[in-house]
Amino acid sequence: QVALQTATGITSKVLDNISITSNTKHVVNGLTLPTVEFNYSKWMSYLPDNMKLKDLSLPGTGSTFSYKYPGSNPELYKGQTITFEEQWNAGIRAFEIISERGNGEGSSLGNINVDCNGQSVGVNVAQVFSSLLNNLKANPTETAVLMMTYQPHKSGRDPQIYMKNLVNLYNTFNANA
Repeated sequence: QVALQTATGITSKVLDNISITSNTKHVVNGLTLPTVEFNYSKWMSYLPDNMKLKDLSLPGTGSTFSYKYPGSNPELYKGQTITFEEQWNAGIRAFEIISERGNGEGSSLGNINVDCNGQSVGVNVAQVFSSLLNNLKANPTETAVLMMTYQPHKSGRDPQIYMKNLVNLYNTFNANA
């Protein structure tokens, strides 16, 4: 069953009794990929050229780098069990990372650690950007979304500083692209 999006309506799709609605984050467990010959690492190359991003439901992971979580109770906090590369190769195109805001206004988030449950997972934000950009350069037909989640544990709450620091990091990567 498929309902097409209208100018004012919402798109929803039902497949194997799983209902997916646009503009909504869904958690789908136990999803099995089809066994047909299909290269999930470049699935967007199979889309028609006139396909719009707004018409896609991008598969994504929350706390993408939590597979590296070093703390206690990993079964409680690890959202992912496969590496970033394995997620990419499985077709994941929306990635969430959680970090602090940076060391004050004007700093870059590049050296800030990615967190899971308030603990560093051993990768910083610049390394995440690099991994994502490298995959996009190697796969020019693909598009990815990076969801930055600001979880202040030590630095205090100031989303304006976070956004300024995120823009600084983006500008640094954009200048070097």
